[in-house]
Amino acid sequence: MKEERLLILKLLKDGKITEEEAEKLLSALEEKKDRPTFKSAKQKFNESLGSAEETFQEKQKAFKKDFEENFEELEDRFENYGEDFSKKMNRLGGLIAHTSTSVADKILRSVEEALESQEFQQYDVFSKRETFHETLEVPISDLTNYRVLVSSVNGKVKVESWEKDCIKLKAKIQMNAENYQEECLIYEAHVDEEGLELSPRIEKGFYSFLTLYLPKVLFDSLKVVNRNGSVFIEDFEGKHLDVQTQNGAIQLHKSTIKDLGKLKTKNSKILLHRVHGEELILQTKNGKILCENLDAKTLDFKTSLGNIGIDELSYERLERLHIQTTNGNIKVFDPLPEDYGIRILAQTKNGSIEIGPELVLIEDQQDRNNIRINGRSKDLEEMEHTIDVQAYTTNGDIILF
Repeated sequence: MKEERLLILKLLKDGKITEEEAEKLLSALEEKKDRPTFKSAKQKFNESLGSAEETFQEKQKAFKKDFEENFEELEDRFENYGEDFSKKMNRLGGLIAHTSTSVADKILRSVEEALESQEFQQYDVFSKRETFHETLEVPISDLTNYRVLVSSVNGKVKVESWEKDCIKLKAKIQMNAENYQEECLIYEAHVDEEGLELSPRIEKGFYSFLTLYLPKVLFDSLKVVNRNGSVFIEDFEGKHLDVQTQNGAIQLHKSTIKDLGKLKTKNSKILLHRVHGEELILQTKNGKILCENLDAKTLDFKTSLGNIGIDELSYERLERLHIQTTNGNIKVFDPLPEDYGIRILAQTKNGSIEIGPELVLIEDQQDRNNIRINGRSKDLEEMEHTIDVQAYTTNGDIILF
């Protein structure tokens, strides 16, 4: 099914099918995935596509052959893949900008699923490589003000807590056996008075899955720098969190950021769940931002070609909410408490704006292509708590509170 999605994207990019046909194909594949049996899914698929089925299967075979040939060539230049893919996604972004929001969302969701699949990540590119395992364990006596930096390339990074009083890195590495030297590990640990740095001694020619285990204490800062892979962090507590990657998703779960949390990626999504923080800055490109159960003082979210959704938002400490995207919808699902007020500036093109609280409008511009609302809550001066809200999008709707 993932190969079928990739084929649809390629056919649309090459102009061999229209946006309407692409939407039907993607919808048919979703139906196929959701139906309990293959027989019923196949019937639904045929009903949606009609005579296009035979043509689709022929295109699929041709694309699979081309896909395999491309990955065989990738053996000798895997380190350049991320940059090439990023350029392709930028071109795809330009294409999506001229499609409807529903089509754009389905295309990006298909790309996300393909990128995250094990089949895609370990396709023939690793057929001539072997798997090696490495473990680094660093005992630390005083972790209260400790800084940790972990960097990687071409693979996934996972960070989780454990009960031991040391930091441990487990690495699963795939690379050419001739280039791997057991006496000289790929990942190294550098320790000084300020903290610990875990990083590879080479930057090319390998793919890795990293798991970093951290003691359950308050860290000064954790910085994760990755390239061409996702980052997943769970049960972290620290003053500062800085995550940077590309061509991979960022997920933050059950964590507390005392001061500043900055999460940045591109060509993928950012997901937050049960996060407590002071200031959270999220930035991606060609991907969505979805957050659930947030408690923070400042939220600053920015993406392009993707939806932004916030659910179970705690308003008790929130003072600033800034959200910006293009070709996507913005939704904050939770209603604003009665004794909370807002100052708001919201703007969209080719969309609509819905705001729950009744506003005193300073500016209300509504024409055929542009809607802009600038206002504040009634009796704002008497409110116990006020929030500064800014929301911007194009080709999408804004629904707040």
